[in-house]
Amino acid sequence: MGEFDSGFTLYVGNMFGGKTAQMIVDLQGAQIAGKKVQAFKINWDNRYEEGYITANNGQLKFPALSVPNFGILEKKFFEDVDVLGIDEFQFFDWRSIDFIKNLKGKIKIIGTALQYNYRGEPFALREIGNKEIDSKYFIGNLMELAYPIIHKLPVCTHNKNGEICGKIALYPQRLNSDGSFSKYEDSTIVVGGVNKYLPRCEVHFIQPQR
Repeated sequence: MGEFDSGFTLYVGNMFGGKTAQMIVDLQGAQIAGKKVQAFKINWDNRYEEGYITANNGQLKFPALSVPNFGILEKKFFEDVDVLGIDEFQFFDWRSIDFIKNLKGKIKIIGTALQYNYRGEPFALREIGNKEIDSKYFIGNLMELAYPIIHKLPVCTHNKNGEICGKIALYPQRLNSDGSFSKYEDSTIVVGGVNKYLPRCEVHFIQPQR
């Protein structure tokens, strides 16, 4: 069997670790190998160019359909594709679990996901309708279906007296517009880049309290 024949590869970890960049490279490789490729992203992630999955560096990108939820993704999915890319699984609802179960033995699926939210808790998959409530399903439920699971983690950028920490950063520290840290009761999803999130290790991550 070839690299793109079937299965579910999940790039998981923190922001700024290169998850999306690696998925884009994989999808481009699948096209070079002559595979039919389709990719999706959530439609309210408007950080970069419309109609593309884009890495945080703003340079690597891949054409993608923007959809509001997983139900629409299923309707727009072409059943004759060989390789399917889904960016930012944590933005989608838990219907993704059954979808992956049903297809991972038939096609190759490549996805990305944040493992932890700004609270330092496992990222919950959305309820149907993307309501701002946590469901009983988490990224861990998707990780159980994946092989391989590839962790892509940045380094902690905490700066003390000009010295960067540099340890593995598991958690995204979220900032408000005034530079303060987000509180526990704030929205679990706020789209943003380096202006809103800092990669932090276990030592320098300040966990919001209930």
